[in-house]
Amino acid sequence: MNVSIVIFSGLVLYFILVYWLFNRHYRRSRKKWISNIPYNSLVKEVILFASALDNSTSIKYLPSIKISYHKHSKWGGCYRDNQITIYKKNINGVTELVTILLHEYAHHLQYRIDGRKFDKKYSELNKTVGYAKNDYELESQEFTKKWTKPCLTYLANKAIIVRSGICRKA
Repeated sequence: MNVSIVIFSGLVLYFILVYWLFNRHYRRSRKKWISNIPYNSLVKEVILFASALDNSTSIKYLPSIKISYHKHSKWGGCYRDNQITIYKKNINGVTELVTILLHEYAHHLQYRIDGRKFDKKYSELNKTVGYAKNDYELESQEFTKKWTKPCLTYLANKAIIVRSGICRKA
């Protein structure tokens, strides 16, 4: 009986060690995107990428951008009155910044289609069906899901962002 307990304990310790080593290596080998350019320049590049999707590179169609260095209680960004506001302290990394900018740019496109009615319709939908089921939000999430990876690839191809991290060779 003592032998089986020792063998069982040894196997448990072995699997714990393998699990710990795998997770340690996995965490270290995962690389994150980092920017080679200043934050405000990265924001502009993402907006230029997004504007090329709908051929609205004309400056009169681009939203204004505000970078807030204050923390927002809920959001990483918001769109209102033809302006995208980014709350820098709420954003963790390049991927999240790109995702938020594309999401807010989608709201900009919705605003361009619906005009001044956009704010009223958006608020009404939030009151009646809630944020999670708001058609504008669902459409913005689809836009973001579709274009985040291509935008990151675009930025990487221009050497604006690069992968960073510790990766051990076997």
